[in-house]
Amino acid sequence: MAIERARGILVSRKQAAFIEDLAATIEAHSSFDDPIFSFAPRGTAFYFLGARRNPTQFVWWRSVGIKGHDRESLLEKIDNGIPRLLLISEGFHNERILDHINAHYRQIDSVGDIRILERNSEGQSSEWKPSEQPSNEER
Repeated sequence: MAIERARGILVSRKQAAFIEDLAATIEAHSSFDDPIFSFAPRGTAFYFLGARRNPTQFVWWRSVGIKGHDRESLLEKIDNGIPRLLLISEGFHNERILDHINAHYRQIDSVGDIRILERNSEGQSSEWKPSEQPSNEER
């Protein structure tokens, strides 16, 4: 793979293309010091592969042992535009979370089943619409 942090990892060509495309999109739309957050389990590896930090103490939304106040803290960060990018699986349908996301982020790209959303500039708004497929990532 062309990504320095992924060298030596053996994956299929399809998986390598997915990894390289998602990492390139993250790199193109954020700086090294910009935090990102993944609601998608497959997106969590990109904290490392994309060399971006996670603004929380948990790996993803459904990590075991997350307390309610920690989840609320992440929603506050989203409301304040702290993660530069959000990674969300196509089938994500948690309306409460989507309300927070739609108020502050817009979709800029997708790679495979992962949607990449970027925080809006002042005055910008758009609504991200998930697919109709159900997901297990909602809580």
